[in-house]
Amino acid sequence: MIHYDNVPFYSQFQDIPQVEWQSSACGIASMAMAMEFYQPKSVSVPKLLLQALDLGAYKPGIGWKHKELSALAELYGLTGKNYDFANLDNQTVFNRFKDFMKVGPVIVSIHNKFNPKATLGHIVVVTGMADGMIFYHDPASGNKIEKKISESDFLKGWKRRFIVVREKTMAEKTKPVL
Repeated sequence: MIHYDNVPFYSQFQDIPQVEWQSSACGIASMAMAMEFYQPKSVSVPKLLLQALDLGAYKPGIGWKHKELSALAELYGLTGKNYDFANLDNQTVFNRFKDFMKVGPVIVSIHNKFNPKATLGHIVVVTGMADGMIFYHDPASGNKIEKKISESDFLKGWKRRFIVVREKTMAEKTKPVL
């Protein structure tokens, strides 16, 4: 069992005052959750949005660019690394993902509501794994209740793209091996 109880929750609706960004702020809220796991009370979510926009992290019509989102962590003395394994088989990538989860929570790109037929994407923070279930914070849920999904449904609905935020001292533990 892997579970991180102290991952903070941020809502892309309630914690983003810029109304025009609320429906698209899942990446920002998720980055704030992951960053504050390591540095509690260090992130202003509205400021993080502005910093991400300054970095060119949002592409209209597409969404958040993971490399640029990852760079936000560096502004706060953390490391951020994006991984795109969309072209590799699901089980190989999931095994590597589990290795990252042993060290801390991971930000994951999914098909909206884990529906592989959905045209829209979404970003969530995986907070734990146990007994065939994946636990996560969904910034679109509007509440702090941790959600869960079966591993099989997770594997159908994730995009095999994720962002790993860590303290600089932990960065060596997150080198990819595939």
